[in-house]
Amino acid sequence: MIVRGKRLLLASLLAFASAASGAEPPSIAVGSLVKDMTGREVGTVAAVSGSDVVVRTDRHEVLLPAGSMAPHAGAYLIAMSRDELNAAVETAAAPAATSGAGASVVAAAGPR
Repeated sequence: MIVRGKRLLLASLLAFASAASGAEPPSIAVGSLVKDMTGREVGTVAAVSGSDVVVRTDRHEVLLPAGSMAPHAGAYLIAMSRDELNAAVETAAAPAATSGAGASVVAAAGPR
C-alpha cells in the first residue's frame, strides 16, 4: 500500500538542510538503494513520479518527496530508519483502517 495523506508529515520528518534551502531534488533511478543516516538499508526505489519517489521497504511502499533524499556513495539517504519509516506508515494508516477517515490509502496500482 502507498500512504499519501500523511506525506507532508513524513516529508517534514525526512527533510534535509539541502531540501529546506530550496535545492533541486536529485535525479533518482528506480532500483536505487535507500539508506538511513547510519548506512543501514531502508529499501529500494520502486517508482519515480515527478518530484515524488515510492520507496519499497520490507513491509510497505511509501510515497516520499524526492527532495527528502540525498545522494551519497551510490545510494540515497533519508533521515529515518526502516523501522521508523514502517512505524510512521502504520501510524498514518491506522485511522483510515479503523474509521474510514484520515490517511488516504490506495493500492500500488493507484486509485480505482
